[in-house]
Amino acid sequence: MTPTGQILHRRASNMALEDRYARTEIDASRNRVNEVLRIGAGPVWACRYLPDALAAFTRQCPSWYVTLQVGITRTLQDRAVSGDLDICFGSIDDLRDTHEIDFNYEPLTTFDMGAFVREGHPLLAANDILRLRDMLAYQWLTYQNDLDVISRINNSFREEQLLPPRVSINTSSLLAGFAITSTSDAIFCLPEPMVPEAARHGLERLPIRLWTYKAGVWLHQAAQRKREVHQLLAIVRAQLAACGIQTEHAGRATHTAG
Repeated sequence: MTPTGQILHRRASNMALEDRYARTEIDASRNRVNEVLRIGAGPVWACRYLPDALAAFTRQCPSWYVTLQVGITRTLQDRAVSGDLDICFGSIDDLRDTHEIDFNYEPLTTFDMGAFVREGHPLLAANDILRLRDMLAYQWLTYQNDLDVISRINNSFREEQLLPPRVSINTSSLLAGFAITSTSDAIFCLPEPMVPEAARHGLERLPIRLWTYKAGVWLHQAAQRKREVHQLLAIVRAQLAACGIQTEHAGRATHTAG
């Protein structure tokens, strides 16, 4: 597509999304139905930080109906770009640039990616410092076939001049992942804030940091005019602060469209 064609395509896509948002608001006004805030979230956000935030939001905005879809960044971004989600929480580093949609993101904090195993796992008994090469003998488990995470796992081993590990199990369910890991020697790759949730299922985090990534919020510009979106963001920042997590400066947004 030529540069002129790309510009026209992006503008047409934005106009279509603006029309979709406008029709939704008009229908809600005419029919006097509850307005909907459609949220997407990665597992760490859905399990650790959004439950209390959403409870507070629905108390403050009782006329609003909230939907929450849990998934990986790649899937959530596609749905946000298509206008099916208003606001998403997840990895910022794994976002793909889009030159078709006016699309904003805002970093909030950073998370460490960890490796979790069952209680009594042989890797927990190591007396010396755990190394990546020690983890090669075990199969790995990932969530929702997250290709970005799998690529980062492989890159971590490649940087140590090691062959990639066996990522041989994929699950679309966190509960299934916890269950499989708790009854096998598999290694489950999850963000470090999942420690409390993993512990409830008999898992422990290995003493190794695989990598660190930026996490935050992203949304289409058309969704930014909703006052409730900013209200939810303020609640989430307060929730992170209550958990002892220092957030980046509020209002920092980056435009990713060309």
